[in-house]
Amino acid sequence: MILWLLLPLALVSLISGQVYIRNQVSGEKGKFDAPSLLLLGLALFAIIYALSLIGTSSLISGLVLLPGSCVGAVISPFAGKLADKRDFKFPLTLGGCLFLLGNCLLLVLQPLLTPVLIVVCHIVIRSGFNLSFANTISNASTLVDRKNVADVNSSFNMLQQFAGSVGVSLATALISLAQKTGQGTLAQRSYQGGRYDFIMFSCLALVTLLAIWQNFRLQDKKNKEN
Repeated sequence: MILWLLLPLALVSLISGQVYIRNQVSGEKGKFDAPSLLLLGLALFAIIYALSLIGTSSLISGLVLLPGSCVGAVISPFAGKLADKRDFKFPLTLGGCLFLLGNCLLLVLQPLLTPVLIVVCHIVIRSGFNLSFANTISNASTLVDRKNVADVNSSFNMLQQFAGSVGVSLATALISLAQKTGQGTLAQRSYQGGRYDFIMFSCLALVTLLAIWQNFRLQDKKNKEN
């Protein structure tokens, strides 16, 4: 079972590494895949968690993601202007930090989670995602020849869809694994599965932040050599 859980992540890493193995775009793709995988997996999981474990109504469970989505829509134009004024490094690093903060809050606050706390955590996560989402593609486009920009955009869009489906599969698979192999009532086993998901999400957020740091370190090194 663990093998099948890790296989999609290995495929994402393989694709990210091989498509642009000789170019810094691979670093951009790495920090793009993890947030896409995490965000869409978290979106499904937050609804399931609110409905099944917190005991909210289906209406409230469906609305927990709405405030974060609205905040993300407002932040997206601001993220582009921020990149124009401060370069790509600042909004991407800030986005990665918010991404990690929001997921760590979910992990730490799990025993206390309410629909309101899920909304707050999702707003933080969504803010980080939208600060870095478009800027990641824009930054990657500056690292290739103009004739290859369209290929970069299509590749990122394809990997976003793939990573999103993997994130949903992993989130539900971990809950299912805990329900089948854990001990206690169904609610207790589901809670443990949620714990696994929050740990996975936090680890992916940390990987994202490290990838951002490493990518810009390589870019700065290359610029100094030129």
